[in-house]
Amino acid sequence: MQLNNSYLEVYADDLLIGIFGDKISKTGHIWYQPLFFNVPEGTKEITLKIYGVYELGLGLSAFFTDSLVKYSILSILTRTFLPIFVGMGLMSGIILIFISTTKGLSFERKMYYRTFFLSLILGFLFLLDMFPFETMGSPTFFMNFQKLVAISPFIGFSLMLASFWFSNKPIKLDFFLVILNLFVSIVLLLAPTHYDLSNLRGYSFYPILVNAFYLLYKTFQNYPSFLFGTYAFFMFTVVHDFFSVFSVIQLKYLAPFGIVAFFSGFAYNLIIEYEELNQKVRTVHKRSITDKLTGAYNRGIFEELSVDEQDTLVYVDIDDFKNINDKYGHFLGDEILKKVVEIIKSHTRSSDLVVRMGGDEFLIILKNCGEEKAYDIVDKIEKDFSKTCNCYPKFSFGVKKASDDIYKSISEVDELMYRMKDQKKFDTGELLF
Repeated sequence: MQLNNSYLEVYADDLLIGIFGDKISKTGHIWYQPLFFNVPEGTKEITLKIYGVYELGLGLSAFFTDSLVKYSILSILTRTFLPIFVGMGLMSGIILIFISTTKGLSFERKMYYRTFFLSLILGFLFLLDMFPFETMGSPTFFMNFQKLVAISPFIGFSLMLASFWFSNKPIKLDFFLVILNLFVSIVLLLAPTHYDLSNLRGYSFYPILVNAFYLLYKTFQNYPSFLFGTYAFFMFTVVHDFFSVFSVIQLKYLAPFGIVAFFSGFAYNLIIEYEELNQKVRTVHKRSITDKLTGAYNRGIFEELSVDEQDTLVYVDIDDFKNINDKYGHFLGDEILKKVVEIIKSHTRSSDLVVRMGGDEFLIILKNCGEEKAYDIVDKIEKDFSKTCNCYPKFSFGVKKASDDIYKSISEVDELMYRMKDQKKFDTGELLF
């Protein structure tokens, strides 16, 4: 037996064996919540004293059993899975809010996510009607709570339709449904009693049914096919409840589950959609700061990079690279450039960076590395690099601890590299004073 009432007392013969709700305020809320009472052996009569009944459903004849299986299943669904499900929905909403603060998103896209966040919260607010409350404090608060739950799906649908306007051009039917949902919400808010509100909620299945068909149509036209199943389930629950209202057999209402599935599916789609968009943005950004030939970073990385005194910079310039290009061709020159980056990466960590400064010059940023260790690394790189081809290429380099000013540090380590290059020319007689 399903009851929506404010206070309940259970008697075995004349013995009180259990209660639910607050006896003084009598503003409890019972509907889907399973209640368990121990009935003494030999009990001949069970008496229920029910206060504030405003909904009653009897799908099956009442019966007694000593089995806890059915009670346990309903208890797990209402006391465990339902709160978890609501929590997951709220987390999806929070994710949407964080997504809407992402830099680079257009105003329309931000409003799209934020508007849907509000519709998602209202959709899950509808689920509160399935939670038991032993007391709601006062009859006035209880009535306002019921009204808030009643209008939440309609305001949620209106906001969802409004969110579409930030991604697609609205049509006249969109405006009509928004007005319809707002009108239904106003009618529900004006209900004077719980009884009137309950009756109005029964009739509200008509606009919910209209929303279900229209949103299913919108989904089929504009969104991924996997959402069709979620929304089809939503429509099934609405149709089920619609016929339940006018059927002789009173069945459990399923629309709350359908509405939750509907909003959850759409929220999941938005998150996946954002992740795909974000992946595209990351890909484009990475390409913008990556040297196409060598795969090293380009100078653009400096706009988002910081160094400190724990880091060491190594500036590398390939010796006689112009002569290599002239003698062996630019194809081999390009291969040498790619090879030097490959060798540098093989001797450095993933946290270290290689930047192509231009032409045949490269900057190596060794994070949290001392100068002595840096010289060891460069020595290994130089030995491997000289074996890359039969022209036995070499390079000049400078090594220096970084400072907080990256551009000043680059200038200083660049100067050290040129000192080595000049020294090599002096040693071979190429540099004359």
